[in-house]
Amino acid sequence: MAIMGLSIQHKKLLNEIFAASLQSPNGLNAPRFRANNSQLIPALDQLEQLNFVKRDGDVYSVSISALNYLPKENIDAQTLIQNCGLVFALLQGSYRDYLEQKMTVHDISKGTGLSELDVFASLKFIIQTGILRSHSINNSGVDPFVTPSESTLRYKSFEDILKERQKWDELNPMLKIPASDGHILIPTSENYDNIPSPIELFDQMRFHQKVTEVSRQLFIDKHYALAILEACKSVELSVRDKSGLKETGTNLMAKAFGGAKPLIPVLEAGEYMQEVQEGFKFLFMGIMLGIRNPKAHMHVVQNDPYITLEYLGFASFLLKRIDGWHIRLE
Repeated sequence: MAIMGLSIQHKKLLNEIFAASLQSPNGLNAPRFRANNSQLIPALDQLEQLNFVKRDGDVYSVSISALNYLPKENIDAQTLIQNCGLVFALLQGSYRDYLEQKMTVHDISKGTGLSELDVFASLKFIIQTGILRSHSINNSGVDPFVTPSESTLRYKSFEDILKERQKWDELNPMLKIPASDGHILIPTSENYDNIPSPIELFDQMRFHQKVTEVSRQLFIDKHYALAILEACKSVELSVRDKSGLKETGTNLMAKAFGGAKPLIPVLEAGEYMQEVQEGFKFLFMGIMLGIRNPKAHMHVVQNDPYITLEYLGFASFLLKRIDGWHIRLE
C-alpha cells in the first residue's frame, strides 16, 4: 500500500489552528484560513478526515485527540492540558460529593483559581470527552454551565483521557505512527485493496462525535448491543439538554418535538414544516421505543457488526439533526 507522509505539514497546521483558535473568541474562520493556505488544502482535508481538526460551519478548531500530537514545546498546549487537568479534578470531586449538580464557569474559576477565559477554553475540550451529563457551552445566550456525570470516575486524571484517545487513534486505519520517528503517515484511500473491516468502516462513517465517544470501544470489543444502547442514550441526553425537559424516552421526544410551539422546532422545513416536524417527532420516539428500550430492558443478542453500524448511523443522523436546531426561547 502506498503511503503519503505529511508529518511536518500536519504538525505545522495543527499548531497554527490551535494558536489561532485560542486567540479568537469566536473561533478560527475556516474559509478564510483555507483561502490563505490554499496550497495546504489537501493536508487540511486529511486532518479533518482524521478528526484532528473540527469544522463547525465556518469555524475551525482542533479536537481533543489533536492535543496528543501537538509538540511538547508548544507552551500554550501544555498549559491548556494542565488547565484541563485542574477542571477535570474539580468536576470529578463535585460528582463524588454532589452527583449531577450543575457548575457554572464562575464556580469552576473560583474552585480552580483559573480565569473564566481559561476555564471556558478548557471546557471546549472537556465537552468532547463524554464525561458530562449536560452542558450549555455551545449555546449562545445561555449562561455557560456543565453537569458532570458518573463517567468522571472512570479516569484518574485528564491525562488518562488523552492516553485513551491515543489508543483509539492507533486503531484508526487512516493513521499510522511508526515508532522510529513519530511521523504521521496517511494512506491514500484509493490504495485500499481489500474490503474494509467493521472497525475500518466505523471510522470511515464519520459518525457524530457523541456516537464515536460512547460506542467505538464497545464496537471494537464486539459489545454490539451495548454500543447501540449507548448511542441511543446519547440521543436522549442531547434532546434533554437542548429542550430543558426532565422526561425520558418517548414522553421526552413527544414533548420536545410536538405541540403547536415545539421546544426543538425543525426551522428549515419551510412550507412542509408541520409534516416534517411530526415526522421527526416519531423518528425520535421510534428510536426510544423500538431500539433503546429493548436494548436496555431485554437480553438482546446482537452479533452482526454491519447491522450494528446501521443502528449507529441512525443515531448519528438524529444527533447531527439536533445540532442544526435551536431551543425556542420565548
